[in-house]
Amino acid sequence: MRATKVADWDDLEPLRPAHARVSNVDLAVIRLPRSSVSADDPTPATDAEATGSGDEVRVLFGRCQHRGALMSDATVEDGDRLVCGVHGSVYDARSGVNLYYEGEDLERFEAWVEDGGVWVDEDEIRAWERDHPQNFDRSAYQGSYADFEGTPEEPFNDRIHQLAEEGLTRVGHHGEVAAMGVPRDELPPGTTSRSSPPNSTGLPCSTTIRWAPAWWSAPTPAARWSWTSRSWSRT
Repeated sequence: MRATKVADWDDLEPLRPAHARVSNVDLAVIRLPRSSVSADDPTPATDAEATGSGDEVRVLFGRCQHRGALMSDATVEDGDRLVCGVHGSVYDARSGVNLYYEGEDLERFEAWVEDGGVWVDEDEIRAWERDHPQNFDRSAYQGSYADFEGTPEEPFNDRIHQLAEEGLTRVGHHGEVAAMGVPRDELPPGTTSRSSPPNSTGLPCSTTIRWAPAWWSAPTPAARWSWTSRSWSRT
């Protein structure tokens, strides 16, 4: 066992989760009033003795099993219901058990109060981490708040995150270009060119648009359009 301090007891507010991290594992540290703990709970009584208040401590895996939100941002309701602050997943704050989805529980780690601090067994947490690697790069954009999943309703989740992180550095200052009103997966291969843009001065200008399939090598007749008085006419 390697005892590691994760919080100062006096800094913990009852029923308000606090964040801690051991190795790359996020933790939720929760101070529970004795009234929130059942009589048959296996937690050592030394907690109550050490704190002098009768309160006890829980240290749970600090990521919601739904989408990985930090459980230190969760709330404790009705004394023992740990509710994720993002999508509302509900766990037992005493045990980490998911109250609605079997098997989607938060790991509960051994924890105790001693010398004014909350302590955990770092070896236990590191052993758990080997079976449950945490991919968060704390120094990268979004860091602890990265979302690696997405849902069927969010097929471009990864792309949105990439653009948020990199901006337009990899796609040019105009951003990605696709045909207006045409789904990009239905756009046939080909090229277009415009010789001059329309204007609102009332002076004539012309635009030439050429299109050909990628396999077509011969030039195709150009469609010529003229802009006059804010309307197009084909010539």
